[in-house]
Amino acid sequence: CGKALKAPDALAGKKAKCPDCGAIVPVPRAVLDAEEITDKPPPLPKSKAKVANDEDEPDFEDIADDEADAPADKSAQRKACPMCGEQIAASAVKCRYCGEVLDARIRSRGRARSVDDYAGFWLRFVAAVVDGFIQGILVFAVFLVFGGILFAIQGGGGNNGGPAEAIAGLLIWGFSIALPWLYSAYQESSESQATIGKKMLGIRVTDLNGNRISFGQATGRHFGKILSNLICSIGFLMAGFTEKKQALHDMLASTLVVRD
Repeated sequence: CGKALKAPDALAGKKAKCPDCGAIVPVPRAVLDAEEITDKPPPLPKSKAKVANDEDEPDFEDIADDEADAPADKSAQRKACPMCGEQIAASAVKCRYCGEVLDARIRSRGRARSVDDYAGFWLRFVAAVVDGFIQGILVFAVFLVFGGILFAIQGGGGNNGGPAEAIAGLLIWGFSIALPWLYSAYQESSESQATIGKKMLGIRVTDLNGNRISFGQATGRHFGKILSNLICSIGFLMAGFTEKKQALHDMLASTLVVRD
């Protein structure tokens, strides 16, 4: 049909189905590995001796035997590879026959990101407004709780609360710092990689390789915003003109904010 397709080296030496016309076409160059990669550990071959005698070739017969021995209901947990049409495990992230990468998260990590993939200043600003509103509610709730306790200790409005007043003040101050930190660091290092505001805007925080960040990295990113604020908020504005749309605190924590 004349359609040009890009194929990874893993497809070399295999036959793949054209997504337009359905014709089976050969992919040039020798294949190195056609083994299926799944989120689960691959089954062990039945004959270790055979694998030892033929280490250069993937033992597809043993894999086929293992699949044949599986319960009948396993056949329902299959899917067709969109590239070659072969039936593979439903949990597969790479086709065992043609090498096509099926998991979108793996494909996105393997390719170079364009400028449009990064979240710019205004997307991040709106997300920050939403998160700031939520954090404000949380801090205000804490203020009401400890303020009520302090009011009760002072006997309904006395002027001298003594040590209790100082302790209540310290607790309010401590929670006003800890709550925004935990709110941001926990969510950005979670599986979603985003706070509530970022989820609403369809953006998330990753490391420089597109992977999930650690809690420590998210903590460094959060407190790095203090430095971004100290220089007249220029650290935040940097997200509008840096190459990967990184703010100052992103650079300090080696993170990126990307679109989903």
